[in-house]
Amino acid sequence: MKYIHIRSLKKYHPSYTDRKLKFAKIFFDMVQGDPDCEMITNEIDWSRLIRFILLELQAQKPIPLDRNYLEKKGFNLKKRPIELTIQMLQHFLEIVTEPLQNRYVEEEEEEEKDKEKEKSKIYVDWEQSTLNLWNSFCDKNLSLSKVKEITDTRRRQLKLRYTKDSFRNFATILKAIEQQPFLINGNPNNQQHKDWKVSFDWLIENDTNYIKVLEFRYKNKKQGDWKAADSDCQTCAGTGWDETDGVKKICHCRIIR
Repeated sequence: MKYIHIRSLKKYHPSYTDRKLKFAKIFFDMVQGDPDCEMITNEIDWSRLIRFILLELQAQKPIPLDRNYLEKKGFNLKKRPIELTIQMLQHFLEIVTEPLQNRYVEEEEEEEKDKEKEKSKIYVDWEQSTLNLWNSFCDKNLSLSKVKEITDTRRRQLKLRYTKDSFRNFATILKAIEQQPFLINGNPNNQQHKDWKVSFDWLIENDTNYIKVLEFRYKNKKQGDWKAADSDCQTCAGTGWDETDGVKKICHCRIIR
């Protein structure tokens, strides 16, 4: 038995995978926007294309290329032979003979693979964008450490955070950090916090740390009172940063005593 199968059926009906389909929608703008459609010069073939789409959507499988079946469905094969219609619509349909269920399973599996590829690409782009945002932020806040690469451990943590809408908008997190100086400068007057700074690894470690940042939990945390750097300071030469022992920290000239 031979069957008529519409190529890329979902192109004409995005809800095709719904196995409980009780009605059919055909997106005529898609059909009429296809250059191949402009080559259909016979009105009967136009009508049959729409009918083939509807029948396959209704049956959820290719329809029999059988004269009796087609005539029962209202096809006037005396007015125009089905062979001529198939020839005219060769870009829109194909004649199949393999087991029907296998064909549909293969199509669905292929679609799932395409979806996974698209999701993977979106994630990869987001991951790179997040890394770039962080390193650019570190360029403006020199006390913070840049990230050289996304290690396997970091990628595992990032993928977990990626599931949260609040984390995917990473620029918002950086903006919140910028408004909480303690996260950038620590507190040089506190032995426990003097060397602590926010880090990329700390942000992605769990679902708690970055939420605290977004909730401005560190806004009122003491970070020392800073003043403008002294241009005559012999330690920092006016930069505001003390790097004499190899560790970058706020210079003493900026601390209000």
